[in-house]
Amino acid sequence: MRYFFLSLGLSLRRNRVRFGCALLLALALGAAVRGVLPSSGEAAVQVGAVIPAGGEAFREALERRSGGAVRFVFTDEATARKRVAASQWDCALLLPEDFAERLPSGEQERLITLLTGPGSAVYPLVRETAAAALLELTAAQIAADYLRASGIAAGAALSQDALPPVRQVQLAMETLDGRSLSLPSLTEGSMARILRGSLAAAMLVWTLFAGVDLGRWQETGGAKRMRPCLGGVPLRLPRLLGSLIPAFCLGAAGLLAAGSGGWSVLALGAYLAALGAATLVLTAFPPVWKALPAAIPFAAASVFVLSPVFADITLFFPRLAPLCRWLPASLYLRCCEGSRDAAGRLILLAAGFTAAAAGLEALRRE
Repeated sequence: MRYFFLSLGLSLRRNRVRFGCALLLALALGAAVRGVLPSSGEAAVQVGAVIPAGGEAFREALERRSGGAVRFVFTDEATARKRVAASQWDCALLLPEDFAERLPSGEQERLITLLTGPGSAVYPLVRETAAAALLELTAAQIAADYLRASGIAAGAALSQDALPPVRQVQLAMETLDGRSLSLPSLTEGSMARILRGSLAAAMLVWTLFAGVDLGRWQETGGAKRMRPCLGGVPLRLPRLLGSLIPAFCLGAAGLLAAGSGGWSVLALGAYLAALGAATLVLTAFPPVWKALPAAIPFAAASVFVLSPVFADITLFFPRLAPLCRWLPASLYLRCCEGSRDAAGRLILLAAGFTAAAAGLEALRRE
């Protein structure tokens, strides 16, 4: 144990200056990411709506559809034109002054004006929302006109009260664990998953480079002389931890600065433990660790391809599901989302790789 702590302390002390600079950079990046992640209030795009007197029903219909992707702001025409022209609002809906008179008469040509600006992007969604609100107000009239035109109720005076009631269906999305699923939560979850996937790829690259350095060091004369006395795994373990502990501190600092919870930090620790244990196995074979520099770019790319960072590849290639589900990066992403089963699998991988490294060392001694 004396060699373990002495070697670990020397490894940590060797990189203390670079670690301090990297820690400040991680905190700065985490704070920047926290500002980039959208909150629930910022995810909705603001859209102006000019509603004259008599259009209260249309305003209530828009208010029921406000929120999520679009939030309607009711104002006057001059303010709406100014905000849209300055790209402060995406677009605006303009209703004429005689809206209340034209709506019952059925004269709906150019009834609503959609004002767009140079940076408008969600105006198709706003157009559909306005059409849905308008259809809600005129549904009874359209149904009555159809009944008269088809001869079903010819000559009868139909009103909205005479039509049969319609059952309305409301769709609500939720996750498998019962949590409410809305558009802001989807946006925030997708961005957080991409950032966690990028962190997983960075930690994988860090660990593989640490394995290359460890392999080169164990070929030196001093390491070769100590190996018969200590063994391969006890010799390499403290030096490997000296490289992984700074990586964990940097990643944890970035996660906390970005607003992630303590469970994400624990998941990062389990993820690095699995990667470190796998590195102990890889560094036991000189041809393997010597080939790691050429494989590092492909390993980093595999995180984004095989793990569900942008998309779940197992939906297109189901045969890859067993491999993708046991990848440390995939387990880390699931663990960050609160999966205790994924955390247990990461710990199981770490224990299995460590046992494999110890077994290889025992076979070599025999």
